[in-house]
Amino acid sequence: MRHLVIVVVAAASMLLLALVSWGEPWVGRSVGFSQLIAMRPLVTLFGLIVAAVLLASALMPRRRLTALISGTLVALLAVSNVMTLTGRGLDTTTPEAAATEAASAPTGALRVLCWNTTPTGVPVDDVARLAVQLHADVVALPETRPTRAARSADRMHQLGQPMWVIPDSSDTTKYTMALLVAARFSYAGEPDTSATGFADGVRGGVLAAPTRGGGPEIAVVHVQQPGFSRSRAQAGIWRAHLDWVRRLCASGRQLVIAGAFNATVDNLGAVPGCTLAAQQTGTAGATGTWPTGLPAWAGANIDHVLVTSGWRADTFRVLSGHDRSGSDHRPVFAVLVPTG
Repeated sequence: MRHLVIVVVAAASMLLLALVSWGEPWVGRSVGFSQLIAMRPLVTLFGLIVAAVLLASALMPRRRLTALISGTLVALLAVSNVMTLTGRGLDTTTPEAAATEAASAPTGALRVLCWNTTPTGVPVDDVARLAVQLHADVVALPETRPTRAARSADRMHQLGQPMWVIPDSSDTTKYTMALLVAARFSYAGEPDTSATGFADGVRGGVLAAPTRGGGPEIAVVHVQQPGFSRSRAQAGIWRAHLDWVRRLCASGRQLVIAGAFNATVDNLGAVPGCTLAAQQTGTAGATGTWPTGLPAWAGANIDHVLVTSGWRADTFRVLSGHDRSGSDHRPVFAVLVPTG
């Protein structure tokens, strides 16, 4: 009986580890499995614990071989996941260190701050001060009401960094969002709702284009979460929003896309036409941006900055020091440079 328990526990653990490693093409966008895949670090930790228990059991008489083989197999899969996560990057950066990098950015660079502040979570002054500290040219604010975005811009102006506000067209839903762009640029929002990822009345993002001079189009994204209890309708909106992002990436336009995607790189899969800033820099690609209640190494990396051709990421950071700011998301920061 004990041998059977060992085999069942090992098999279940290996199945979970294999699922988060290679399951994306089949179940990466299925309700339940998508959330499991997104929490790959915790599944990996679970696998390491199971492997340790099984290998410790191998020291006991009468079940040594079964426990040794089972523990070794689970350990190999768990360590493989550890190597993948560390290869993507599990580091966080202080705002002060990121500000130093921002100050030395090359001419023509775009400094992009993205922070899901929740509708009334992070104080306006905190948003403004962080953006000014980082010399942010673009501030993407998913799940932020236009009125609060305007107050953030006003506060940034008081701190010496004037910004334009490009808001969502409505201030009535919890999924509104806004984009702040440095006043030296000239951008206008896209009025066509079909261009902003509408699905069942829920907007996927705010899209802005330069009205004079050069520069990429900029999208701030807030992808609907896949959910559990309202799984079919909610997950359908989630998939529609991710498909909208894919269409943007495949459109051939120069784009910078930043926001809360409610999807890790394992959920996203391949996004033809776009590259994640974290993948280009090899930093913080597995660092948990949500939830702040978990250590950064244990959370899900669901806040991203993507670029199309014509731009590349010079820096990508997940910022520490704001876990008790009022949001369950950590801010992310990228320095993007033109390639042309």
